[in-house]
Amino acid sequence: ASGPAFKSGYNHAKPFINVDLYPLMLRVLQLFPTTQFPSNGSLTNVWDLLIPPIYSEDYDTSTQKWFNLILYVFGGFGVLFFGSVCLICSTNVRKSLRKSRPPDIVWDSLGNGLDIDLRSHLGPDVHDFSKPFDDDIINRAKRLQRPEETLLLLEDDDEEDL
Repeated sequence: ASGPAFKSGYNHAKPFINVDLYPLMLRVLQLFPTTQFPSNGSLTNVWDLLIPPIYSEDYDTSTQKWFNLILYVFGGFGVLFFGSVCLICSTNVRKSLRKSRPPDIVWDSLGNGLDIDLRSHLGPDVHDFSKPFDDDIINRAKRLQRPEETLLLLEDDDEEDL
């Protein structure tokens, strides 16, 4: 016989009768108690084929408790570590995305609560809004935003030059 319940390489010295196989199979399949399943055979005739059972007295429960404790502690620390790494990575990704995108609106104040969006007056090749704008771009945007006042300012500048 072969399997986890049987001794490996064991040769039974005396032949056994087939009715002894029934209680043997009940034992292997762990169908207890055998009194519910009456048989004419005897398990004692084939008991030598089986590996001796492990009794609870032979089993050290304190070792299993320590193993479970260590497993739970390391598992808990592993989950905390993995969660921390995920949190840090998501925060760093969010920060880098925030730094890499241009601001939604670039404003220049015209005074008296009037602001203009300078992006509409820039060329399509301008993507870096962190650099200061040239005075020429700002003045052109101001003229386009309020042309009548700009013309008056230009006339005043011409009079001062005279």
